Amino acid sequence: NIGYTLANNVSCNDVNECSSNVGLGYCQQNCTNTPGSFYCSCNPGYTKFGLNYCKDLDECATNNRHGPCDQTCINTPGSFQCNCTSGYVLANNGWSCNDINECSSNNGLGPCQQTCTNTIGSFSCGCTSGYA
Repeated sequence: NIGYTLANNVSCNDVNECSSNVGLGYCQQNCTNTPGSFYCSCNPGYTKFGLNYCKDLDECATNNRHGPCDQTCINTPGSFQCNCTSGYVLANNGWSCNDINECSSNNGLGPCQQTCTNTIGSFSCGCTSGYA
C-alpha cells in the first residue's frame, strides 16, 4: 500500500510523510502523520486551500469591512488589528473603541480657555457669559 514500506518481505512499516521538508512533508504549515497517510492543517488565522496549502483568513471581510472591530480593521498575515478614529481610544479588549474625554484635563477645560463640553468622538469649546 502507498504510505507503507515492506520490511523484511514480511511486515509493513508506516512511512512518515511528514519527516521531510523540516517536518512539513507535503504541507505548507502543519503536517500530521497518520497510519498509511498524513493530513495538512493550517495555523490560526489561515484557512486550508486545496490539499496542502494555507491562505490568510481575512478577519476584516465581514461587518462592512470592520470584522470584529468597532471602527477600523486592518488584516495582517494570520491575524488582524483594530484601530480607532480620532476622538476614540482602543479598549483593553483590543476591538472596542471608547470615547476620549478631551475635557478631563486642565481642571475640566481640556484644550479650551473657558468651557469644554465633551461629545461622542469630539468636544466643543465655549465662552462664559460676557465673552464672545
